[in-house]
Amino acid sequence: MPPPPTPAKQRASRIALTYYSKPDALTLWKVAAAGLALCAALGWVAYGALVPDEGAARVSHGPLCQAHATWDTQCDACHVDFQPIRADAWAVAWYKSAADRADLDRGCRRCHAGPAHHAAQIPAEVGTCASCHQDHRGRQADIRRVADQHCLACHRLPADHSQRKPDLLAVTSFSADGHPEFRSLKTDPGRIKFTHKRHHAAGCVLHPDDMVQKKLADLDPAVRDRYRQQGQSDQDLVQLDCHSCHRLDPADATATAGDASWAAHGSGAYYLPISFDQHCQACHELSYEAGTAKPVPHGLTAAQIDVFLQDAYRREFLEENPATLEETLPRAVPGRAVRPAAPRGREFIDAKVRQAQKHLSNRCGQCHYFEEEAPTSLAVQAAAIPQVWMKKAVFDHAAHRAVSCRACHPRAFSDAADASVHETDVLIANRDVCLECHQPAQQEATSALQVGGARHDCVECHRYHAADQAVHGRGSPLRDGEHEFLIQEFFNAAAADQAR
Repeated sequence: MPPPPTPAKQRASRIALTYYSKPDALTLWKVAAAGLALCAALGWVAYGALVPDEGAARVSHGPLCQAHATWDTQCDACHVDFQPIRADAWAVAWYKSAADRADLDRGCRRCHAGPAHHAAQIPAEVGTCASCHQDHRGRQADIRRVADQHCLACHRLPADHSQRKPDLLAVTSFSADGHPEFRSLKTDPGRIKFTHKRHHAAGCVLHPDDMVQKKLADLDPAVRDRYRQQGQSDQDLVQLDCHSCHRLDPADATATAGDASWAAHGSGAYYLPISFDQHCQACHELSYEAGTAKPVPHGLTAAQIDVFLQDAYRREFLEENPATLEETLPRAVPGRAVRPAAPRGREFIDAKVRQAQKHLSNRCGQCHYFEEEAPTSLAVQAAAIPQVWMKKAVFDHAAHRAVSCRACHPRAFSDAADASVHETDVLIANRDVCLECHQPAQQEATSALQVGGARHDCVECHRYHAADQAVHGRGSPLRDGEHEFLIQEFFNAAAADQAR
C-alpha cells in the first residue's frame, strides 16, 4: 500500500515565512543582467560623445547602399534631430502641407531633384522619399527597387487617389487578371504603307506572279553586302531579316558606323530609328526622272521639293543653252516701260517640273499617304513611326537578347499563319507574351517544364517620377544619364545651399 500523504500543515512548515524578503537566484540573475545592460548603454553613449562620427554610425540600422557609402558616418547629411524622414513615422502627422512634407525630403533633394509623380496627385497622400527608398540595408541593396505595396496603395483604386479622377483600370499585380492590357499598343500611329510579310519574303515577292523580285544585283554595290546572306550570289533574291533594318544603339556590337550620332546615349536597350537613307534607299530609289540616277533628298516638304526641282532644271537649261548667259538685256529707261524678254527657258523649266512632280507623286505614294486637302501635290503625311512603343514603361532589348525575335513578334514573319499584311497591324508583344516569363515560377500543366520566374514587380517596367509624361526620346524620362532636368536642379540646389 502507498504511504499516506503528508499533511498540508507539515508541508507548509518547510517554507520560511520571510521568503518574500530575500532575493532568489532568478531575481539576482535579472538584476545582474539589467545592471550589465545599463553599463553597456552608458558606455555606448560615452563612446559616442568621445568619437561623434563613429558613435553615430554604431546606432545605424546598417550600412548604406554603395551610392551613399560616402555618408556612412555622416548621419546629419540626411537626418535632423527630432524630424522624421519617413511618411509612416508618427511625427509626420505634424507635417500636413505639401511644403512641410517637401521639407522632410531636404536631404534627398540636395542631390536628387526629381519631378513629381503626377500632376493630378493629391499632395497629402504623397509619401516622403525615404518612405519608398529605404536605405541602411547593406552595400549591395538597390534602393530604387521599391516594394509593390507602395505602388498599389494608389493604383489599386486610382480614381480615389487623383484630383482629376482618371479613367484608369485598377492594378493589383502583373498577372492575367491583375493588370490591364498595354494602352500604348491599341493603335499604330504610323502612316507608312509597310508590311512585314512582303519585306520578309524572298525578293519581296508575295505571289508567284508578283512583278516585284528584288535581286542583290539590283542594289547599289556599296550596300549590296549589307543585305547579302551567307552563301548568296548577286543573282539570288534579296532575303531580309530582322537585323537588316533593326539595329540596336551603339552599345551593341552590331551597331554600324552610321549610327554614331547615338553614341552619347547608347545603352543597347532600344533600336535605332528607321530612316529612309539607312534602310529604304537601297531598294526604293527616289529619283525625279524615270530611269535616271537623279535623286531628291528625302524628307523635304512640297515647297522645298518645288524649289529643288526649279533649281535643278534651271541648271540643266543653262548647261544645254549656254548662249543664254551671253544675251544682252534691255536697258531700263526712266518713265518708259520695258517689255520683258520672251520666257523661252521658263516653259522648259515649268514643263520639266510638272513632269518630275507627277513622277515623284507615284514614287512617294508607294510608301506615303498624301494630305487630304491636297491629294495631288507632294504634301505627304508625317510618318509618325513610334521610336518607343511603351510610352509609360521601360523595355530593354539587350536584356532579352537570348530571346528570338519570333518569340515576341511572330506575325512579322512571312511564313507565319497569320502574318501581317496591313500596315496598321501592331506587332509589338502585349501582356500575354510577357506573362510567359514575368510571373511567379510554376510548373506547366502539360509538361514538366517550369515557366515564369522572371521579375514581375512594378518597378521592373515602370518608374515613379514624372509618370504622367510621355517619354522624351527613348525609354523612361528618368533613365540614367538622359534627364538634364536632374542635373540642372542639382546645381541649382547646390548654389542655393551656398547662398544660405
